Amino acid sequence: MAPNLTQMAEYFGFNPGQRDLYLGANIAFATGVLSLPVSALIGFVADVVPSRKSLYAATVLLGGVASVLTGMSRTYAQLYFARFVCGGCMSGSVPVAFSLLGDLFDTADRNAASSGLTAMMGAGIILGQVYAGMVGPVKGWQYPFYVSGALSGCSALLVLRFVRDPIRGGKEKVMQDMLSQGLKYDRKITLLDFWHALTRNESNAILMWQGFFGSVPWGMVFVFLNDYLSQEQGLIVR
Repeated sequence: MAPNLTQMAEYFGFNPGQRDLYLGANIAFATGVLSLPVSALIGFVADVVPSRKSLYAATVLLGGVASVLTGMSRTYAQLYFARFVCGGCMSGSVPVAFSLLGDLFDTADRNAASSGLTAMMGAGIILGQVYAGMVGPVKGWQYPFYVSGALSGCSALLVLRFVRDPIRGGKEKVMQDMLSQGLKYDRKITLLDFWHALTRNESNAILMWQGFFGSVPWGMVFVFLNDYLSQEQGLIVR
């Protein structure tokens, strides 16, 4: 949205002040904050479903559908709901992906795999903004959302086709010994365990507070900087 914020404001009939409030602050709030319970629920479900691969693919596919619906939005309420769903799926897919990586790669390779995934997420943000800025002024603000949705759908299908569902804990030495004896790891997290991890684990608490305050400046950059440079500083969107 950021590279084409003013174009979207004109489409929905917003003035500059309303643009910053409704398309900037409120949509970002729905995407990044209100959707947190959805993403947390997906992360919890990842520990209890029989197939994390299917859960990941379904989450990515639903996020892609929400992206397409964003482009098809004709009212602000439709846009708000689509971004809410997209934000929940986008955030919710991350813990599922890291959970899969933990059981797909050995301990020695896990850092490299996690770093690669994190790097690709950053690259996706950069390339997505560049692409939206290039095609938005020509084909309309909706077009990048259609492309994003289509690519998400393709990604979900590729995961279903080529990624294997790993055994939980199958790459851990202790678990390998247990599995070799014909035993099965079937421990599932409970809602109480989940709540305890969120509220009582000091490391998690520090990370969450750091993430909350650290996201404020980055959120302002991602949401408003593109539009500020084009509208206030005279730079072209492309």
